[in-house]
Amino acid sequence: MSPPVHADVWFRVLFGMLPVNARFVYRQATDASAVLCAHGCLEVESQLHALFACPRLAPLWQTHQSAWRTTGVRFSWHNILNLDDFYCHVNHGHLKPALFQLWVMVTGVCLHLLWFHHNQVQYQGHALPPLAALIELSFVTWTATVRSWLRRLPPDDITRPALMAALDLLFRQSHYSQLHQKFPPCLKLAPTFDIH
Repeated sequence: MSPPVHADVWFRVLFGMLPVNARFVYRQATDASAVLCAHGCLEVESQLHALFACPRLAPLWQTHQSAWRTTGVRFSWHNILNLDDFYCHVNHGHLKPALFQLWVMVTGVCLHLLWFHHNQVQYQGHALPPLAALIELSFVTWTATVRSWLRRLPPDDITRPALMAALDLLFRQSHYSQLHQKFPPCLKLAPTFDIH
């Protein structure tokens, strides 16, 4: 599944534990905007809004959705909250466990990334990075997570061929293909340096 740092945000989402601004209704007496989105879109900031539906953030999910469209896998708030409803096209049914693992990783990365930047904006006064930077950062972090996981798998692991086939399928899609060309070592499985 996702590394603990990424899974933590997802876990808190599932149990409604993220301190989004909608929880601070009591602050409205002194600050009318206390419940509004940290990114300035003037909507009430629920978990759904803060991590998925905000117009400033939704294009990140749409970019990943475009790359995954051919598999039938959907990036929706419902799927994020209901992992058991994971679905892929029947013609990719043989890759379903691999696609699920990769989807969990990229979703965990995006949730963590968006919550991290939410907190940077809300509490540190930083600006949200440009969308292109968020997309690249999510892709590079996701592929680094996948690379680390693949390196830990034994070479003869029976899940490896399906994972590699699923990655190949995804990296042939235009959005990921362009990012993979821009960051070619993103899935390089050989060690990146020799310590001897």
